[in-house]
Amino acid sequence: MYGIPVKEYTPAQKWILASTAHLAEAWGDSFNHLGTYQPTPGNKDMTQGILNNAWEVTSKNDLLGVLNWLEHTGDRSAWERDDMLAWDLVRYIYLCGMGHTAGFLNEKESWELCFPIARLLQKKYSSWRSLGAKYIEGRTLWGGDKKDNKTLETACKTLFDDTSSLWYMDWRTPLNEEELVLKEVPIISKTYMFFLYVFVIMFSIAFVIGLFTVLSKL
Repeated sequence: MYGIPVKEYTPAQKWILASTAHLAEAWGDSFNHLGTYQPTPGNKDMTQGILNNAWEVTSKNDLLGVLNWLEHTGDRSAWERDDMLAWDLVRYIYLCGMGHTAGFLNEKESWELCFPIARLLQKKYSSWRSLGAKYIEGRTLWGGDKKDNKTLETACKTLFDDTSSLWYMDWRTPLNEEELVLKEVPIISKTYMFFLYVFVIMFSIAFVIGLFTVLSKL
């Protein structure tokens, strides 16, 4: 449930996925994709709506503008508190993934944008525990819903307690931009494939019966 991504990403990519694992755990989303949403047509429409409503992002340029703000200014500037860096930069990584799902960035662009931000987080904090705590602290200062903050606290504890979770990988994993492992975008779901398979079988049976009926009349 909480485990390592299905596809064997590089260790650096797994570290980047781990930086948003508490969000995936809290909201019941995927650990296997940047931004926690699988890039499917349905999720594309959904994430476009989220980005529009929450960030006023409707294009790649809009998204890059928000990412630039999070990297260089963010909410930490308004509060004049550098310890809110986790709140800003974890959202940066999360939005890179959502930008890919929404179709504003290709997967390679998303990963490449994440690497320098991941290195900043790794340098600033000392562990997954401190990253999670500072993220929630920043969210609280920003004015995040208390119930949601509690859900995030529970998610962090779950990741700490489960030895198969992404938060059990080494915090000091080298974050070099190795050759990226890119996942193929699944366009057809397993459910769709099942019904397509059933349809083909039924069509084949009907065709054989029809052919037999015609031949029997000859």
